[in-house]
Amino acid sequence: SRVHDQVHTKESRPLMQLLTSSKFKEQFRYNQVANWKDRYIDYPTILHLILRLSKTFRDLHTPTFTEPESPGYGASDEEGRPMVPVEENRRLAVVYEMENEITRMLRAELDKAQGFFLQQVHAFEVRLGHIAEEADRLQHMKEHEADTQARTIQKADKVLERSLTHMYRQLMMLDNFAQLNYTAFTKLLEKHDEMTPFKKKAKFDALLHASALHKRPLIKQLITRTETLFANSFSEGSLSRAKAKLWQRQHDDWDWDALHIGLFVGMAVPLAAFLLLFFIGGKVEDLKYTPIDKSQYVLPVYRLFGIITLACWLWGFNVFVWHKSRINHSYIFGFDPSSTLRFHRIFKMAAFLTVLWLLSFVCYLGDSGAHFDLGIPVETWPLALALTFLCMFFCPFNFFHRSSRLLLMKTILSVIVSPFGRVTFLDFYVGDVLTSMVKSLVDFQYTVCFYTTGDFIDSVSDACNTPNKVLPPILSFLPLFWRMMQCIRIFIDTKRIHHVWRWKHMANALKYLVGFGVILFSSLHENLTTVSYSDPDAAWDWYRVMWVFFFVISTLYTYTWDILMDWGLGQWSSKNYPLRDELFYSRHRWFYYYCIVSNFFFRFFWTLTISKAVPVETHISSSLLGWIAATVEIVRRFTWSLVRIENEYLGTSDTTFRDSDFIPLPFSVNKVSRPAQNLELSASADLDSADDFSPSPSSLKSSWYNETMPAHESFSDSEEGAKFASAGEVATIRARTIWNEHASNESDAIIN
Repeated sequence: SRVHDQVHTKESRPLMQLLTSSKFKEQFRYNQVANWKDRYIDYPTILHLILRLSKTFRDLHTPTFTEPESPGYGASDEEGRPMVPVEENRRLAVVYEMENEITRMLRAELDKAQGFFLQQVHAFEVRLGHIAEEADRLQHMKEHEADTQARTIQKADKVLERSLTHMYRQLMMLDNFAQLNYTAFTKLLEKHDEMTPFKKKAKFDALLHASALHKRPLIKQLITRTETLFANSFSEGSLSRAKAKLWQRQHDDWDWDALHIGLFVGMAVPLAAFLLLFFIGGKVEDLKYTPIDKSQYVLPVYRLFGIITLACWLWGFNVFVWHKSRINHSYIFGFDPSSTLRFHRIFKMAAFLTVLWLLSFVCYLGDSGAHFDLGIPVETWPLALALTFLCMFFCPFNFFHRSSRLLLMKTILSVIVSPFGRVTFLDFYVGDVLTSMVKSLVDFQYTVCFYTTGDFIDSVSDACNTPNKVLPPILSFLPLFWRMMQCIRIFIDTKRIHHVWRWKHMANALKYLVGFGVILFSSLHENLTTVSYSDPDAAWDWYRVMWVFFFVISTLYTYTWDILMDWGLGQWSSKNYPLRDELFYSRHRWFYYYCIVSNFFFRFFWTLTISKAVPVETHISSSLLGWIAATVEIVRRFTWSLVRIENEYLGTSDTTFRDSDFIPLPFSVNKVSRPAQNLELSASADLDSADDFSPSPSSLKSSWYNETMPAHESFSDSEEGAKFASAGEVATIRARTIWNEHASNESDAIIN
């Protein structure tokens, strides 16, 4: 009766308000490390079970409620057992079954979270031991080889400092993992005891307080060791100074970057206004050139570098969205988190390139249209722009983000030689972007021809028009060929995987093979057909018919592949019908529908970029249509990237590129041929701030992968892989042993 009254006196209070505690639910979800989301206590599910149990119990129409084993519950049979009505007995059985299910889930979830925590602690302990060894070696070098190895010591100091900083932040994240799970478990017990007649908190206290999630002595020891090691190495033994350095804000140059972005954008706005006035005023075509309007020959040069600049802006926007959505793109692409460009750096670079592009274009149009005379040949402006872009990209000095430029060069080279080398996800992504920049490749070929043949000087020369009948189809063919070779390569490398999904790489290769038909018949129709579109009967030869056929098939094929395979959408049985179960942009669900609809129409522009002309009459000049098609396609590609990387991050896409238990740490202390040094942790990410810490969920796999092995060779097949697998088993066994030590038989008996 006491328990019954205790529950039913709270009917005046909103039941959901009593149960949900939405603030903690939001905090629990927000503070989770995305990579570990399956390792946290399943707080929402258990909370839902408690809600159901409370509702079921409240529906019991009994004036009193005591346990069946208690005396005085209604009538008793001959053996003294209570007798209850059949329907009521059935409901009671349901209540006890739900209570037992909650008990099993609580214990299983605590076991899961604690086991994972102890396994990670052991892995961090091994890593910290290796860093300590390297610190000792570095100290020995400072004492005995300071004169001969000064530069090496300086570099090693920076690497060691960055390594300890990342290690410290990872340890703090693991400590927060333990605290968050302990708090969630405690709140669940409190909610359970508050909303149900069963009292579970007192029974679980012994087990919970004995768990490694409570006082966390192991992780605290590692944090203290890291602070001491950092203090001895970089703070002259002062722990307070060491802690201040370890916790200091990273990337505190944001204020300067924001100032530069504002400066460059402020310069770009009036330049864009001048450019717009030139076009609106109708003075662009009134140029000094006769008899040929050379502006039509210079526009492809500006289109080339304009699309590159726009791509920089869009890439920065993508990184910004991934940052805000806590998607660890650095891990997906295999970037070094310690040197990955953040979005404000990319925006600053894009703003600077925008100023250069606008300044050159305005000077060219203004000087050519006699708006002003700068006293230099007008051909100098596009040439100066081209040389500036090329010098910044190929500059060998540590200027303008050299490491990022070198990575881009290396990746492009890897895409070109993809049939003969290992293929990574970054190669796949850059290959996809290159297929969207076919028009830019054609413009690059034209720019080289325009300035190497002297066509930009000779006002009546048309030297670059003849090779354009041959080279554009070849340049349009190459990106699709590279992507097709990548698909075939990944199909060959996965020959040991006997699964039907292995053949999807061949289906992907077929997608690009269909695109070859568009290029082929577009070129044949353009070069071999002399009739005009104005003649409706003669214009539709069989070249044009086949061109339109492949045009439609290619567009529909690529669109369907985008939706179902690249984005993982179209899951009709999903709770987010017709999208998918997990959505990182769930607060902006309209964005997915926008992508689905816009991608259908914009895919036609992609097909236009690989075609030499348009299969129908549009009454739009080819130059303007080229600008529109190239701009729309690059916008579509980076919109596609937002959902593509999200899908890859969720692990619902191809996992051929990364098949590992742990994510590598974002640093290398000293490359020593020691197998244990390559022990990987699942807590690595771009730790620029605590909010950035969100490795990929797809990293929690059941096999090992080593980046030093040949393409797609199973790391567990090697001798070193066996040693690493043994290390992982040792960590698991140790976690289980510690668990058994803490969870005493007495507490087990209480729960049972």
